[in-house]
Amino acid sequence: MAFGAGARHCIGRHLAEYLCTHFLSGVLREFDLVPVHDVVVKFLATVSVTPSSVPVRLVPRPIYEFV
Repeated sequence: MAFGAGARHCIGRHLAEYLCTHFLSGVLREFDLVPVHDVVVKFLATVSVTPSSVPVRLVPRPIYEFV
């Protein structure tokens, strides 16, 4: 639990979640995600199944100028 729970939970949790969402939406707005096929991904089974990496490349989107 990243932000704790109960009486001692993090008071900045909502701001941190908002900032992470804002950052991720900004990245997705500016870049295209292109899959990379030559990366070996291992899945680790702990509490949940998580991949060792996310095989994507960020490619800048072209800049369009409106006249």
